[in-house]
Amino acid sequence: MNEKAAIMKNEIRVVANHRALMISKWILSFALLFVALYLGILRFPISPLYILLFLIFLPPILSSAAKDYSKKSQNKVLLAIVQDDPFLLNTIKTKYKYTKLRYITNSASYLVSLFMISLWQYNYSHQYYLADYLKSIPITLLASSLMIRLLVILLYRLKLPYDLSNNKVG
Repeated sequence: MNEKAAIMKNEIRVVANHRALMISKWILSFALLFVALYLGILRFPISPLYILLFLIFLPPILSSAAKDYSKKSQNKVLLAIVQDDPFLLNTIKTKYKYTKLRYITNSASYLVSLFMISLWQYNYSHQYYLADYLKSIPITLLASSLMIRLLVILLYRLKLPYDLSNNKVG
């Protein structure tokens, strides 16, 4: 495999991971909103709402902080994150709105949100007044979000080369 093909394969992998992250993030956001409304109606604490707000508002905060700080300091790692590398498959990059900074900030907020969901599950596992189906909500959200992300990664790793070979990108 020549160097250009290896670069294209890596770009497809990166864009597939980014797209899977975004789809999984939005499905998790809608699920957290629905669960927060349901728990609010039942007069339980609305912990999922706080996780949802964190999941939505952390990426813009992190990206603006990274851009501002990279302008002030000459940190090589931060500059490498903020500045985009040139893509060979630029049509895929623009179609799926991929930037390195967007991927890293969304990935960080997604991972921290999954950690917060696991803390929510730990909190629910020690409360005896909750019904059993309510105790399983956080772990169900966590497992389904991870499974959706893995399945969408596989789907896009197959879909993107097919779209490129059949000229369906753009």
